[in-house]
Amino acid sequence: SGFHRRGRRKLREIEEGIPDCHVKFEKANACLMVSGSLEAIEMVRFRVECMTGPRKRLSVATWAEMMRTRMSQDQGAMVAEIQRLTGCRLHIERGSAEVRLFGPDDSVAQADQMLDRFEAMCSEIDLNVPTAFLPHANMEVLGRVAQDLCVSCRMTEDRRVWIMGFEAAVTLAKPIMERYILEGGNPAPDSRIAQLVEEAVQMICAQSGQTDLGGLEYEEAAELVEKLGRLAM
Repeated sequence: SGFHRRGRRKLREIEEGIPDCHVKFEKANACLMVSGSLEAIEMVRFRVECMTGPRKRLSVATWAEMMRTRMSQDQGAMVAEIQRLTGCRLHIERGSAEVRLFGPDDSVAQADQMLDRFEAMCSEIDLNVPTAFLPHANMEVLGRVAQDLCVSCRMTEDRRVWIMGFEAAVTLAKPIMERYILEGGNPAPDSRIAQLVEEAVQMICAQSGQTDLGGLEYEEAAELVEKLGRLAM
């Protein structure tokens, strides 16, 4: 388990941080023994739950959007909003399309549901660009262009460029990035895209029953769905 891997150092940290408790891990039985007051035992249980988070597989598009906004605290950053609203800490794996969820069981369950709704709104699409242009595409520069358009991009082994993120943002970013590869220049960000992303995050929060984001109510989610569709056209 995650607790066993961390060993004695974590045991000492728990004991030192929680008064009047004694913690012992019995390796033979893979069992954690805790003694102390009911309050101390509950605090230990909480700490252990926060150490041993389950893994959740994600689509590449969802994982890429989480990686893109992982350091942002803006309302359009899904990672920050999930952590703020559920109390669950998310750790995005860099080597695979997975995320680990750390926190009490109820917080993990809420975060898991929000991630499912988030995933349903993400997609990826390959750019319709002649292959003759792609060997000259600078992926570092293209990545910065994608970031300005609130999406991510990657090139596959067969030299196809894919963009990923919220589906509505991908729809708007696709023709802009195609023109950039074909014609060059300095593409101007479409101001609608950032608005779409922020409103998509609000909708996910509303559907999850988290209504403290800008006072958004669950019933408003349907109106946002229609608005997202109109803006993406």
